[in-house]
This record gives sequence, C-alpha cells and structure tokens, in this order.
Amino acid sequence: HTFATSSAVPRLQKGPLKVYALGLYSPSDVFDAPDEASLWSKLRLSKSGSGARGIVCVLTFKVSAQKMSGALIDSLKPRFKGPSSALDALSDKIVEGCSGGGGKGTVFEFLCLSKDKIQVSVNGNDQGVVEASNVGGAFADIYLDEKGVSPTLKVDILQKWKGE
Repeated sequence: HTFATSSAVPRLQKGPLKVYALGLYSPSDVFDAPDEASLWSKLRLSKSGSGARGIVCVLTFKVSAQKMSGALIDSLKPRFKGPSSALDALSDKIVEGCSGGGGKGTVFEFLCLSKDKIQVSVNGNDQGVVEASNVGGAFADIYLDEKGVSPTLKVDILQKWKGE
C-alpha cells in the first residue's frame, strides 16, 4: 500500500473544536486513474475501488473515547445502511481500545479490508474486525465521498494525483 496523503482535520462535533491528524493508505495503482472521476471511483470501496484502504487518525488534542467514537459513528450512520449492531460493534472496539481515554497522540487505525470488513486498532493494539454489508466502504466514504468530512484530505489527494 502507498501512503496517499495526510492532513490536519478540524472537526466540529457538538462542542469545542477537536483536531486530529489524518492519513490515508491505498493501493498505488489508484493514482494511475486517467481522470478525476476515475480517481474518486477507484478510491471509494463503495464504488469500483478494490484493495484495502487504511485510515489513520492521530489525536492532536485530548478527547474521550466516547466522543471520538460518537463522532465517527455519527459520520458513518448516513452512509451505512446495515444493521445497527455493526455500528455498536465498531463503537465498542474504538472505546475498548482507549481504556484510559483518548489522550494526545492516540493512534486509531481503521483498515477497510474490503467494502464489507473493517479492522480496528488503537495504539497498535488490534481490537478486532467488524463485518457487515458495506461497513468498510461506508467508513472510507466518511473521508472520500462528496460530503467527506475532510475537504483538506481531498485537496491533498488531488494534488498527489496531479503530481503537485
């Protein structure tokens, strides 16, 4: 996998501004897309993308595990049409990985193994896999779809694709 890009992502979630650094890993052939529409289609597992996508979030401020989990699940809900039990399982894995809370420097890794499977680790400790129809694709779409929560990440991806 090739490291696609990284960005600082300001997020406003029902309260004060929380910031985390964000990285995206994807197969390098994604960047061989002939045009911008093909690039986004290849990046998105919910579209024509294949291969794993790794999304890494590193907290740059202290935030509770519940808030981090809540923000991610809130962003996932409109994109995921599967069972709520999958959302609960994903939330549990995030929270359990942060047993002492999500302090500055906490690393969340979300490996979207396929459009139907996501593996979660926190600070390098594997928290397990959640499997449900399009859970991996929908999670990646939090950052990659038209309403992605990180416009900066999308700009960085386009710059990498254009060779800037």
